[in-house]
Amino acid sequence: MTINLRKKLLRLHTTRRRKRAAGLLMEAVARFSKSDPDKIRLDKGLNEFILKKASGASFLWAKLKVNVEKSADKVEVKMYSQKTQAQTSQQTAKADEKKQATKEAKEPKPQKQV
Repeated sequence: MTINLRKKLLRLHTTRRRKRAAGLLMEAVARFSKSDPDKIRLDKGLNEFILKKASGASFLWAKLKVNVEKSADKVEVKMYSQKTQAQTSQQTAKADEKKQATKEAKEPKPQKQV
């Protein structure tokens, strides 16, 4: 689901944009999932993204893409590009291996003295 918040946040003062952005997101998800707005829970990563980006002018030009997962008692909203923790831990392990390999490759070789 893609939500364009630019039109509604453009004329607000920067200090009020964070709270309004979260409210508009919850309203749009409630309309989309046909559920009560009280049952909607924003993911921690999405909430942090809104807190960091909503106050700046750069947030107004971006569209917010989210995944909506509806269960019996609640609706969870996550960032679209967010990866699972298992995938991120595997990627960090691979990155550490690459760093070790590059360190070993960059170490100077001992030179023979004549």
